[in-house]
Amino acid sequence: MTRAPEQWKAIPSAPHWFASDWGRIKRELTLEPMPNGGVKELSVAPTYGHLDTKKRRFKHTVIGKTRWVAPLVCEAFYGPKPTQRHECMHVDEDSLNDKPINLAWGTRSQNQMSPKVQGWRRERHRGASNNLAKLTDDKVREMRALNLPYAVIARMFGVSQPTASAAIRGETWGHVK
Repeated sequence: MTRAPEQWKAIPSAPHWFASDWGRIKRELTLEPMPNGGVKELSVAPTYGHLDTKKRRFKHTVIGKTRWVAPLVCEAFYGPKPTQRHECMHVDEDSLNDKPINLAWGTRSQNQMSPKVQGWRRERHRGASNNLAKLTDDKVREMRALNLPYAVIARMFGVSQPTASAAIRGETWGHVK
């Protein structure tokens, strides 16, 4: 199976730079005059950028500034950010997939509302699996069975009154039946 030919579009904020539908960037060939005469050829072969292993994103130096590749590709295919509050989102949550089909402009809250991110948060921080939790599923069941004021129950289990109240009413620990 062969790939469709790579399509390139100009990046509005970076003159002489282009982004492709494969998620790559390149600099067009330009001739810059040298101070003592002659010209220098400036170009960058198509690249996905350099992997920043800590952030799991590709970056590249563009016009003397290190920039993430994804926003450059997004800008080339969808135009500049609608507002300063917008950021480039990866639709499939794979930060190494910088193809335009996987990118969109959105606010930070929209980015955080993605189903994959929400699921990760729910599973990772739920109940006793949260390493900061003072309660366990069994303790919450026991608290709910008591018919005492929230303040008394809170003292019995070594938590604050609002924590006890929220657990008993099911605002937190809702997964415990």
